[in-house]
Amino acid sequence: MKRTVLWTLVFAFAMEFQINVLLQGSWGRFAAALVLYALLGCLIHWTFPRIARRFADPARGFWVAMAVHGFAGLAIIEWGFMGHAPGNIPELPLEVIGQAGMFAWWSTIAAMPRLLEHPLSAPWRRQILWSYGAYALLSTALALRWGIAPVILMMPAVYCAFFWFYWRFGRALRAARPRQPGAVAA
Repeated sequence: MKRTVLWTLVFAFAMEFQINVLLQGSWGRFAAALVLYALLGCLIHWTFPRIARRFADPARGFWVAMAVHGFAGLAIIEWGFMGHAPGNIPELPLEVIGQAGMFAWWSTIAAMPRLLEHPLSAPWRRQILWSYGAYALLSTALALRWGIAPVILMMPAVYCAFFWFYWRFGRALRAARPRQPGAVAA
């Protein structure tokens, strides 16, 4: 559970620091956000594998668990608590990008700890961490200079790009799955 919480905090850290500390000057809100993400990490530690195990195909279980968590974060937190429901951004392209980014955010908060802790993800761990680290440093530097715009514009692209790694991980899970005698390969 500790590692799930740690990875949850790592992938939430940059944006929460940028918004709460750099842009709003509130260390208290930042600390509260980290506590919230730690609690979410504990919940994810229990719910993600329980959803995934419902499927015989581990890749399908991973995708379903990730989608459930992504939509739950989008609906409950973004739309419910934060007020970022569809229709709140007047420009349709920005609305689509924003909603996709928020879904990708919550999917990553839930799925990335699972992926990074799995032995099959070893080939991509360094790439994932370098990508996230570069994003965190660059978006923080840009936020210092131009405020929230770089944070909002960079996050959807970076967090949606993580789906490349989820796709590769799903393929690795499927390839590693023991085949039933007489089963036809897909």
